[in-house]
Amino acid sequence: MLIASSDGTVALLRRHRERLEGRVRVALAKEPALAIAANKDLTLEIARHLGIGVPRGVGVCSVNDVAAAVREVGLPAVVKPVESWVWAEQGGERLACRLVTTPDEARRAVAELTRQGGATLFRFAQWAKRTQPPLGGTSVLRQSIAVPEDIGEQTVRLVRAIDLEGYSEVEFRRDGAGAPHLMEINARLSASVEVAVRAGVDFPALLYQWACGGPIDEVKAYRVGNWMRYLEGDVVATVEALRQRGRPGVAPPVPAIAGFLFSFFKPMGYDYLDWQDPLPACVAALNFVQSRFSGR
Repeated sequence: MLIASSDGTVALLRRHRERLEGRVRVALAKEPALAIAANKDLTLEIARHLGIGVPRGVGVCSVNDVAAAVREVGLPAVVKPVESWVWAEQGGERLACRLVTTPDEARRAVAELTRQGGATLFRFAQWAKRTQPPLGGTSVLRQSIAVPEDIGEQTVRLVRAIDLEGYSEVEFRRDGAGAPHLMEINARLSASVEVAVRAGVDFPALLYQWACGGPIDEVKAYRVGNWMRYLEGDVVATVEALRQRGRPGVAPPVPAIAGFLFSFFKPMGYDYLDWQDPLPACVAALNFVQSRFSGR
């Protein structure tokens, strides 16, 4: 059984899927649906047809398109790759979104994200809380909640329209008025899955059952209000908030530090940390210290 937990792994499995499936079960959705989920343009186009809210934005294929995109969307904005993983002569490369506040920053971001080909999406910047990087990325503080009716209904329609099977993380953000906007779909096991497991939804086990083709356990309820924290990411996110003070979407220094410190007084679980199996936490802590001192 092969279970993917990163964009690079998914991209590699897709390239060699036919060969691999003759020897091992691959826990991924079928290729047509996976191709849509991996491409933000295709995902958002289907969402528009379904009446699901999507962020305002335009496609940008080269630096020459930046000026028109800035006039259309305005600044600050987010420059986001259409696909998060691309293949180059040196191998695969993960592309991350960029916050831009000036035309020069926008041109540099587009040049970097399109140097291997492909396209980007130019989006209006929206505020997010406690992620790494601060603009939006890995969640460093998360809580299990009841599925909101609006987002839950939209997610079901979208997944069924794409015919997407298996595990997927469908990401939304809400604007200032509270309206949800679809960001992307990650059709793989996500790094934040531990909060679901501790709340009573063992997604890795369910994914294994699905990929085996056997019966899948039915989960009728789960615990809400469970907090999980990715401490290494929270440390880095707080440092980045101090370095990027004054930029859109970044908390001011005092609230950033206060939020980090007050989180220690809230009952919650920590990624990797299990007193019955402390080795993963020790390895993660050692890797973090080594990466800080080595400058990686």
